[in-house]
Amino acid sequence: MTKCIHCHIHYEALEVLNPDEMAQFEQGCREVRFEAGDKVIPEGMPVTHVVYLKEGILKICLKGQGDRNMILKVLAPGSFVGLHDVFAHNFRSCSAIALTPVTACHISHEVFTMLIRSNGDFALEVLKYISLEEMDYFHRFLNMLGKQVTGRVAEMILYFADHIFHADRFNIALTQTELGTMVGASRESVSRVIKDLRKDRILKWDRSSIEILNRPLLEKISRAG
Repeated sequence: MTKCIHCHIHYEALEVLNPDEMAQFEQGCREVRFEAGDKVIPEGMPVTHVVYLKEGILKICLKGQGDRNMILKVLAPGSFVGLHDVFAHNFRSCSAIALTPVTACHISHEVFTMLIRSNGDFALEVLKYISLEEMDYFHRFLNMLGKQVTGRVAEMILYFADHIFHADRFNIALTQTELGTMVGASRESVSRVIKDLRKDRILKWDRSSIEILNRPLLEKISRAG
C-alpha cells in the first residue's frame, strides 16, 4: 500500500499529523478491494473502523418501509463513508454498496479517535469535513425542493456529471427505481422524463451509459424546475 501521506487522493487532515502520529495512522490503515455489487459497509454492523473511499463509486443506502433500500447519495473518491456513525452510534446506520470496483482504506476506529483526542488540528479538519458534507446535503435537498420531477432529474444528472464523474459522459449502475428514490419520484415518472430528454436530444441514455448532449438546456431545465 502507498504511504498515506503520498496517496494520490489528498486529505488535508494528514498534513497536520507529526511523524509519530503519521506512523500510527499508517499502522492502523489497510487497503481493502471490493467488486461492483459488494457491500462495503453492511447496515446494522458494529463500527470497528473508519472507511475512506480511495477508488471507485459507492451508493449509500438506508432501509425504508418494507425493507426498501432508499439511496441517500452517491460518493466519489476522496470521501469518508459513514463517518457520522463513528461518533454517533456503535453500529452502522446505513449501508454502502460498490457501484464499480472499489478500493477503500479501513482506518482503525481506535487510532482515528485517539488522534482526534490528541491532535486538535486533526479534529478540526475532521469536523470541517463533516460540516461541509452536511452543507452539501442541505444544498442538494433545497435544490430539489419545489421542483417538478423533470427539474429534479436534470439536477441529479448534473450532480453526477459535475461532482461524481467530472465528465458529461459516464456510466452509472443505478436502476430507474433507484434513481426515483434519489429524487422522490416513481420509476414510471423518472422513465417518462428520461424518454422526453432523449427525444429532445438533451441526453443520450443507453442502459447505464449517460451522455449530456445539450448542457445549457439541461441546466436551464434544472434551474426552472
